[in-house]
Amino acid sequence: MGYKHTNSRGVEYCLHGKEVTLRNGFVRSLHFFAKDEREGHCDIPEGYMVSETRNGLPVVKKDPDYVTPEAAAMAAEVPEETI
Repeated sequence: MGYKHTNSRGVEYCLHGKEVTLRNGFVRSLHFFAKDEREGHCDIPEGYMVSETRNGLPVVKKDPDYVTPEAAAMAAEVPEETI
């Protein structure tokens, strides 16, 4: 079961993702929305959020409020006096 988003206009979109190899050999993950459910239906990646453009199209973008588990652990180790 993947992520589905209903935009402000009432149209439902499904999130899809796939791994692509670039010409330089690096592997990137691409996420995109489609109206129909296809192969590669996935959930929202950790640290990302869904936003809408002016036209009502959903996009995946980095969540500015996301704190990685490593950063949270480091912040918990710092004594309160130094903050």
